[in-house]
Order: sequence, then structure tokens, then C-alpha cells
Amino acid sequence: LLEKIQLGIYEREVTFRLAMLAAIAGESIFLIGPPGCAKTLIAQRIKEIFDGNTDFFEYLMNQFSTPEEIFGPIKISELEKDNYCRNLEGYMPSASVVFLDEIWKASPAIQNTLLTIINERKFHNGNIVEYVPMKLLFAASNELPAEGLGLEALYDRFIIRNRVGYIEDEDHFFEMLEGNTSSEFVSDDEFDDNRISFGELTQWQSCIKEVSLSMKAKNVISAIRRELSVYNEKINDSKEKFNVGDRRWGKIAHLLKTSAFINGRSEVDLMDCQLIEYCIWSTDKQYEQVSDIVEKCVKQNGLDCDTAIDDIREQIGKYTDDIDKTFYENKRKFKDSVTKEINGETCYKITDDNKIRYISENYIYDANETQISRIYDYEEDEDDDGWITCYWHTDSYRNSKQFSSQVHRYYEDIRGRGAIFTNPSALTPTQNSFDDQYYTPIKTQIESEIARLDTFRKEQEAPFKANLFADQSYCDIIMSEIESAKYELEDAMVDLNRKRRLYDR
Repeated sequence: LLEKIQLGIYEREVTFRLAMLAAIAGESIFLIGPPGCAKTLIAQRIKEIFDGNTDFFEYLMNQFSTPEEIFGPIKISELEKDNYCRNLEGYMPSASVVFLDEIWKASPAIQNTLLTIINERKFHNGNIVEYVPMKLLFAASNELPAEGLGLEALYDRFIIRNRVGYIEDEDHFFEMLEGNTSSEFVSDDEFDDNRISFGELTQWQSCIKEVSLSMKAKNVISAIRRELSVYNEKINDSKEKFNVGDRRWGKIAHLLKTSAFINGRSEVDLMDCQLIEYCIWSTDKQYEQVSDIVEKCVKQNGLDCDTAIDDIREQIGKYTDDIDKTFYENKRKFKDSVTKEINGETCYKITDDNKIRYISENYIYDANETQISRIYDYEEDEDDDGWITCYWHTDSYRNSKQFSSQVHRYYEDIRGRGAIFTNPSALTPTQNSFDDQYYTPIKTQIESEIARLDTFRKEQEAPFKANLFADQSYCDIIMSEIESAKYELEDAMVDLNRKRRLYDR
């Protein structure tokens, strides 16, 4: 049904999905967009999903619209009997699908009646209360409701709010201009066989009540409420604060449960939660924020997974040490900037007492490289961190004071490939054996972990990708932790192969 009713209408997939969801859930939907962007056509198409004779009512509001034009004219014959009632046939109270364009231009009298119809599906026709068959109310405007006109209550009744624009893709635009596809709806036998009866809708409503919110869905809703509270605390303009009341959250939950039910589930999942972003905004500024807020909260509660990445990294570290021990004879040399040649002697720079001096095994020199003292019994002691402690006497007598100073000796490692194996014929067997013992087990473990994640993702994303109503991009958001874990494993594989090149032939 959803695929067929979209034929010939471009770039309105989101609106059709939301409209069908609203129709099944029994909620109302508001479309905002400029004139000529197929809002009326969408409403006309949606009525085709219902089986039987579906009455459709549409009306373009203006400031002079009267209740008679919407709800039907007064019956003159009944008026003569002092009975004030309307002829409803062909007007909004008798229609199953209703489209009201420029809804905010409705008079207060029309607005008040609309509130009763939307809330209770009732119409007070004189002293008789009649139940209206309306399954879906479309409202549209090219602007949001103005402040100070008492439109807040009516605006709040539209649970789904969706922006509609002009065609953006050039190919679609010119196909529309050329008339290559018709905007007229033509059904076929398969479509007719799958239309939804009003009896089915009634039966579904009782089933939808049995659908539950999963713990992850509850966590997302709680997170969104917290984010909205934090956002409101930062905003000084009261009209820009989010105002999502308990009644609205109840309607949102019903919408999510409807999505879960139609998708064949008994529980609301993370994908259904994407629909919240169409339900919590009221102003242009809020509209710009809701997508980020909902995405953030869904991502926080997305699927997570454990991998052996820490163990793999530890194994790669040990693998690196084994490479050094097996294939290299490490040597060290001083960096030139640490030592200085004075009078043919290699000297260390020492800075005792804030004075720059240089010391060799025989003499101490000042900053100008002038010899200032001869030394005896020079010794040095080096630790693992490259610190050298120098010891010496200033004369030859053993009872003289011994001096000491520390200097940091910077090293750089020199490694010669295959330094231990000078014979290539001896090196190759060792490389092969080393691969079998160290490289291959780590490589196999990484590949196994990546394959496990791919399988896990395919299993988990299947119901998400099958969702009829939610934005498919949210599947990647929900799976983001799995992808991050996979990227870590792929980076580990790159690191492992880089290490292998240190001894590869």
C-alpha cells in the first residue's frame, strides 16, 4: 500500500510514511510547507489505503470561512421545528479522511468544534451527539500558528508535525515537468486486496494497546526528557522552550506502539524511537534541534558489544618484543646534541649551581670552553632511563671532597634488519616459524572477532531495516558501537601487519 500510493509523487516518502502511521494510529498530522508542494495530493492518496467507500473532505480556510462551509448548512426544515441541526452529508463530520488547508485561519467557532472532533471523535449536531467516522485529519499551512491568537490548544492536538518542501533532485524535477509519470492514482487487484478495512483498524487498536515499551525505549524517552529540560534551562525566551506534556507523551507512546505492531512486534524498539523527533517540536528553532537530541539519545542507548580488543593489543605488544629479541641486535648511540668536543675530549654538559660547565674524564670547562679545573678518579653510573651520575675529585688526595653531577644521556636505537641472522637461508625458516607461532594466531583471532561482529550486526539490524515508518539512517546510529568496535579491530590488524613488515622477507 505504502509503495503504491507514492507512485508519481517525488521526494515525499517521509510524509507518506508518517501519514499512513497517523491514519492507523488514529492521530492527526500537521504539514507545513509552501503552496504547490503536493500536500493536498498526499491527503487524497492516503484515503486510497482504506477499503470501501472512503469519504474525503477538503477545504481551504480563510478568515471569512464559516462553520456552515466546514460542518454543513443548517437544516431549514428542522429549524422550523425549533431543532437547530446541520446537514452533515458531504461535509467534514461525515468524512473518513479530512484535509484542512491554512488551518490557522479558522475562526474561533470552527477551532472549538475541531477540538471536540479531534479529541473525542464527536460532533454536537443540535441536541444530538454524533460520532464522526474520521480516521485521519490532515492540516496544512505555509506557516506556524501565530502567538496570541489562542491557537495553542488546536496546535497541540496534532501529534505528528512534518515539513514539506519543493522537489530538490533535478532528475525528479524534470521528470515532473515532462509528465513522464502521472500523479493520478490507479489501483490494481493486488492493491485492492490489501486495502485496510475500518473493521481491521478497530481490531488493531485493541492489539496496539497490548504492545509494550522495551527497556531501551524507556531509556531513550527518559534521556530525551532530560535533554529537553537541560535545553529549557539554557533558553530565556519562554516561547522557545520545549513544552511536551504528559498527554502528548501518552499520544507519542501510542504512535510508537502502532509502529511496532504494524512491523509485527509486540515491543517498541530503538528504531521506532526515531519517530519522536516528529512529535516534540513546536517552533522553527526547536525543529532545528530535535533531530540532534533524538539521535544523541538513541545512540547512547544503541546496541553494544564486547570484543577481545584489549587482549589482542596485549598480544601485539608481546609480539613486538619477540620480534626485537628474535630478529634484531639493538644498539645505542648518543645523539650529537648531547655531547660536545672540547680539546679533543668528549664532554657532558652539566648545570650545577645554575652555572653551565662541561666535564670530561680529565677536566672541567666553563661555558666559554676554558679549562678551569683538573679532575681525578672520574667515574660514571648510568641507570635504565638514561641518567648518568658523574663522580670525581678535584685533586689527587683521597681525603679531598668528592663531587657528583647528573646529566641525561639521550639515546636513539639502531636496529639492523636480520642483524642476528646474517645468513638469509637461516632467516627464512625462522620467519615462517615465527609467523606460525605468533602472527597467525593473532591475525586469526582478529578476523574471527570481525566476522562475529558482522554476523551480530546482520542479525540485530534485520528488524530495524524492515521498519516501515522510521528513517533508515537510524539503523547506522543504533549500530554505531558495533561499528566502532569493528574499526578498533581493523586498526589492530593494520598495526599487526605493520609489525610483521619489520622482519618480513
